[in-house]
Amino acid sequence: MICEKYPCLDNLIGIDRTCAQIAPTSGLYIADVPYLTLEVLAKTTAGLSAHEVITNTMSRSYIEVVNELAQYLTPYFRMNQVFDYLQAGRLGGATFLPFSPVRRGIKIKRTDNSTHKIVINKITILPYNTQNNVDLILKDGAFDTTITISQLVGGKQNHIFLHGNDGYVMKYDELLITLDNTALSVDEGGFYNKNTWASCGCHGGDAFVNETNLYNSDYGRFNGILRASGWDGAGETLSQSFGMSASITVGCDMDRLPCLLKDPMKMLYYYKTLINLCDVVIHSHRINDIAQSGLRDQVAMASAQLIEKYDQAYKTFADSSRMFMSGLDSPCVTCKSTTYNYSL
Repeated sequence: MICEKYPCLDNLIGIDRTCAQIAPTSGLYIADVPYLTLEVLAKTTAGLSAHEVITNTMSRSYIEVVNELAQYLTPYFRMNQVFDYLQAGRLGGATFLPFSPVRRGIKIKRTDNSTHKIVINKITILPYNTQNNVDLILKDGAFDTTITISQLVGGKQNHIFLHGNDGYVMKYDELLITLDNTALSVDEGGFYNKNTWASCGCHGGDAFVNETNLYNSDYGRFNGILRASGWDGAGETLSQSFGMSASITVGCDMDRLPCLLKDPMKMLYYYKTLINLCDVVIHSHRINDIAQSGLRDQVAMASAQLIEKYDQAYKTFADSSRMFMSGLDSPCVTCKSTTYNYSL
């Protein structure tokens, strides 16, 4: 993974055409540049391959570009604001499910591609029997996070606070939260309960009255942000939550913007990576043979040209960024003193 904080940027830019298993979405390759070939970069750093040099530099470059992004978009963005608290699933305690050799629980799915930050703060689990050393697994795209619960007390609602009080921030668009039910009987739970489904609260009190209409095959349309469902080990269900309930907050975070803007920003990531790789070559003490061939001077000249291209590309992007932000239908965005809000 090139950039762990922004997994959506993976495979945006390729390293070398001869070794690439999956073509980069941008069509750009680092090693296409004649003065930054794999042979040259392999000589710059002891103990690292050319691919490792490029990967490390690319990761740092992506973060630098994203940090510069903030200076343009911060005036149009409501930073770190929480605008809703949600509850996904309900626990009844009347019916408990028998043991089953599968991982069951709940699924949280993002239904829009916007700036919303979805944070899972707390998981509440209601088992029938007491069980020690139980692994709660959060499967978030390519990431698996395991939280070992020392003891789940039977007949009691057990509250698991994720990452202390910070909560778990969804990285991808789908998150599975499951427990192994092989030796664990859990409350049947469900989602058919007034005011306890995963909603954004945007439709007023009357929207919760007709529960039949709330839960249909187009359930996602009742919530412009996310939907929640039970996970039976193979698929989704709205009739059971398998002993789980999740407390969720929805807020604003600029970390979603690099994903939304990765295509118009691809040249910025590309130029920044090339600039930083030029610096690696220029400042390396292990390339005397390259220096004697005059390549060091060529790289220094290329770096100056790349910096000019990068500055121009960022100016072009900055000029268009305000229009992009004003077009987002999100309570996180403010443009021309106008707040773009859902109707609450």
